[in-house]
Amino acid sequence: IVLEAEPTGYPRAPVGKKRVWIDVRNQQFVAYITFDRRGEMWKSFEPGWSRYEDGTAAVKDAKGNSDWSWTYVHSHDIQANRMSRIMHTQSTTGGYKSLLSDNGVDVYNKYLTNQAITRLGQA
Repeated sequence: IVLEAEPTGYPRAPVGKKRVWIDVRNQQFVAYITFDRRGEMWKSFEPGWSRYEDGTAAVKDAKGNSDWSWTYVHSHDIQANRMSRIMHTQSTTGGYKSLLSDNGVDVYNKYLTNQAITRLGQA
C-alpha cells in the first residue's frame, strides 16, 4: 500500500507531502519519504526489523516466542546528504524503558496530551 499525505491549514509547514509504503502482509512500513514545499525529495526513512535475539539472550512474548519489532531506522536527509541511524534500545535518558506491549500504561494520557507534553518538556 502506498499512502500520501499533505498538510492542510499550515501554509508555512516545511513538509509539502509525505509518502509511506506499507507491506500488506504484516502491516509494517517499508519506506517513508518526505518532500519539501517545492515538491523535491527531502528525507527518506527505511526501517530494519528483526527478532530480539542475540545468541542465547532473547526477549520473549507471553507465549514464549522471541519478540520482533523494528530495531533501527536509517534516515537520509537527501538535500544535505546526511545519514542518521535511530536505534531501538532497552532504555534511554530519563529512565524511560522500551516496552513491546503497553503493560497497562495509558500511553495517550502519559505522553501525548498537551499537559503530558508540557510536563515532559520540563524534565
